[in-house]
Amino acid sequence: MERCSSRLSNRSISRNSPRNSSANALVSPDQIRVVVRLRPFEGKSCVKSVQPDSIEIEGLNQPFTFDNVFGTNSTQEEVFNLAVKPSIEGVLQGYNGCVLAYGQTGAGKSHTMMGPSGSEHSSDKGVIPRMVEYLFDNLPNDHSVKVGFLEIYNEKVRDLLGDNQDLKVHDIAGGGGFYVKGLNEVSVACAEEVYQIMHKGDKNRSVAATNMNSRSSRSHSVFLVDVEGPKTRAKLVLVDLAGSEKVAKTGARGTLLEEAASINKSLSALGMVVNALSSESPQHVPFRDSKLTRILQDSLAGNSRTCLILHCSPSIVHTSETVSTLRFGTRAKEVKTLPRMNIQLKEISQADFETHRELNMFLETQRDFLIELTDRDRQRYVRQRSQIEALTVQLMSYESKAKKDESYITGKLWGLESRVAQLCGSNTDSGSD
Repeated sequence: MERCSSRLSNRSISRNSPRNSSANALVSPDQIRVVVRLRPFEGKSCVKSVQPDSIEIEGLNQPFTFDNVFGTNSTQEEVFNLAVKPSIEGVLQGYNGCVLAYGQTGAGKSHTMMGPSGSEHSSDKGVIPRMVEYLFDNLPNDHSVKVGFLEIYNEKVRDLLGDNQDLKVHDIAGGGGFYVKGLNEVSVACAEEVYQIMHKGDKNRSVAATNMNSRSSRSHSVFLVDVEGPKTRAKLVLVDLAGSEKVAKTGARGTLLEEAASINKSLSALGMVVNALSSESPQHVPFRDSKLTRILQDSLAGNSRTCLILHCSPSIVHTSETVSTLRFGTRAKEVKTLPRMNIQLKEISQADFETHRELNMFLETQRDFLIELTDRDRQRYVRQRSQIEALTVQLMSYESKAKKDESYITGKLWGLESRVAQLCGSNTDSGSD
């Protein structure tokens, strides 16, 4: 609490304040850490066996293997220590980190990430409060922390700490991650201040009741933590993904149905990105297909130590969803990131930062325009190619018909010529008589 008291006077709110330019100390490629957590359940289970690093599903021959598998009796502390603690340790050393909670709706993602409401001081607190607590317990005095909180709802980025409802995501030039223009960033001095901000943002999240979850998140939430010191700077991205849903099971109608479609679309885009990144052959990675994958681009394929927590229900009713989640995690295990220590080089002025940001936005706008233009050209090419193929088929049909007509006419002419020859022969015979 002393740390908090000493920093309260410096607390401020900023919107995309100037960043220090940085150099990156390269390290070897790192695979995404993938773990599984089963929610508590009583009843007929689809899970055949659980080992510390594998899980076997009834009816499938091969078990799924991961870095850790947490059974139904696992504790929040176990998940923190074994799965996500390395990420926050890396942040304190200057490495970017990311923790993603993935799985069907009602599988326990928000419980793992946040814990029950008001549980920050209990043993049931989630991994985010634990990471925040660990951060401030080990934060050097010459380091500062800022946090931001956003959600992606129906493909719109909304600031959960302010009134901005449709923010734009921009890439930082040189592969430096992303920033969200206009997003409130709050300077914090202790864990308690972070908890207050988390509660404020959580109240603004889009939730609704479905057949599978009485308080189903209708958006992906992203909690951002920036840690800056005199020599290093790191970003921690904490993501509670909305649950994948089967509309028939959730009973979605009207607005809920539209939300479910948007959720499934963005999760599908995430799946396509993971498929492309895990492929052995080089291929285009569709990061720009959704706001979610744009924000996660650096976490999935760039400068980050990333942990993916798969959440599954053991219920036999949800076997297909559980298998789908485990298969997604299996592909994600093959994805490699390039975590680098972010080393500060020099301060830049507000004017330089604004100029750099405006130039970056201009370049990104031009790139978006070129991508759109390329897409239009590609679509026009596809249409023209389809038309040419259709005309080619039509021409071949005409040629075939013409050949048949030619054969028919040739046959008729031959028959007529034969008939004329016969008639001429008959007339000659008659004349000689």
